[in-house]
Amino acid sequence: MSLPVTVVTVHHKTPDLLDQLYVSLRRVYEHIDIIVVDGGSGDDRASMTALQSLSQDPALTVHYENHNIGHGPGMDAGIRAARAGWILTLDTDCIIERGGWIEQMLSTVTKNRMGYACGGVVNVDRAGNRIEDGGIPYCRPVTALWRRRVYLNHPRFELHGAPCLRNQISASRAGWRIIDFPVDDYVTHLTRGTRTRHGDHWVNRGPIL
Repeated sequence: MSLPVTVVTVHHKTPDLLDQLYVSLRRVYEHIDIIVVDGGSGDDRASMTALQSLSQDPALTVHYENHNIGHGPGMDAGIRAARAGWILTLDTDCIIERGGWIEQMLSTVTKNRMGYACGGVVNVDRAGNRIEDGGIPYCRPVTALWRRRVYLNHPRFELHGAPCLRNQISASRAGWRIIDFPVDDYVTHLTRGTRTRHGDHWVNRGPIL
């Protein structure tokens, strides 16, 4: 079954993680469209070899940036390059364990006509730091499904520790819903794959609004 979904993942000099994500995704979703946004890996031979190899897949497109623009701006570039009605953001340090979950996420979010984003939801403060109680519900973009037309009407994902927070706050104020989904039942997140190797380069982690 063809899904109205494009996968967007952001890559920076971690070709082994990208290949692992790709293989695990293709094992269960053979034909889903994929956009890889590469942030300045042109001087890394292993990365370029991996990207050229993946480009042989007719359902995969590589969007090249000339520098490491960061996770939030990278997701934004991929969303704007896509044409599908729904975008699934996936971090490169994810491994897809089994299929069926994208269909379930799509069904979950479309049951409500104001459904916007679907994924693992946590509570954060105004700086995007995770807290136990209260605060702002935040759908983590590690594995999340987004209604593209709604995204385009709200602030872009940005260079920040919580890159989607301003966007989600704006969408929520307009009446759109952020919906929790047990993504960890289907996807293993290895955590901090790119950050561990190349560090963070956020503009800030102060209060976002």
